[in-house]
Amino acid sequence: MRDFLNQFGFTAEELNAFANGDCGYLALALNAATGWDIVVITPIEAAETDFWYHMGVRMPDGRILDIKGTWDTDTFHDLWDSETYEVAIYDHDVEWATESVHKRPTKFPDYDAAVYAGHILDRGKLIDA
Repeated sequence: MRDFLNQFGFTAEELNAFANGDCGYLALALNAATGWDIVVITPIEAAETDFWYHMGVRMPDGRILDIKGTWDTDTFHDLWDSETYEVAIYDHDVEWATESVHKRPTKFPDYDAAVYAGHILDRGKLIDA
């Protein structure tokens, strides 16, 4: 049985790199490989800024994809919910995401986001098409 929060079988270090640091770089790599829209989850009061907690991509069927797996919108929201702030999921274009992501230097330079995007797409066989 696969771990609910590790659908692709990554190590704890790999999950940490793209769940707690470089998720934006992974989302951009997934977008480049698929063309899927960028989504962010962020406090509602920060919606008009470039602050966000987590980034992924929205698949054509509406699910959201990140390093840990594929999620319906409600589950993704619950996974990244905050006790401090009311959060919401927002769709953004790749230009906004690119500018926002590149304001944050990579925390894990040894992990190539494009390589991991390829692993996710390969392991998911285009994510349970």
